[in-house]
Amino acid sequence: MVAEGEIDLEEIQELPTEEARKILMQIPGVGRKIADCVLLFSMRKFDAFPVDVWIRRVVEHLYFDGAEVPMKKLIEFAEKRFGPLAGFAQQYLYHYTRTCWGEIKGPSKSKKKS
Repeated sequence: MVAEGEIDLEEIQELPTEEARKILMQIPGVGRKIADCVLLFSMRKFDAFPVDVWIRRVVEHLYFDGAEVPMKKLIEFAEKRFGPLAGFAQQYLYHYTRTCWGEIKGPSKSKKKS
């Protein structure tokens, strides 16, 4: 789609984040997370908030007392909480989680099978 000229990435960059995301997600294999990564890292859309398993874990842990939260609610929370700089918050949360997760969660509570 991009190679064929059906989608113009330079044109998308000028659109509001939500509109740009919808267009990117029309590309086969591109979901919300990848679209948000493209928006944040290559189009300077600092309000984009890519969510992967690590971001989900840390947001649920820090802001929802460890409870599982539907993805839609998590994204709405992040957009409201972090606003136009959500992408920067995402990067700090990701780094914090990847470097400190053992300290955050403490020792595993799962029982080992003998």
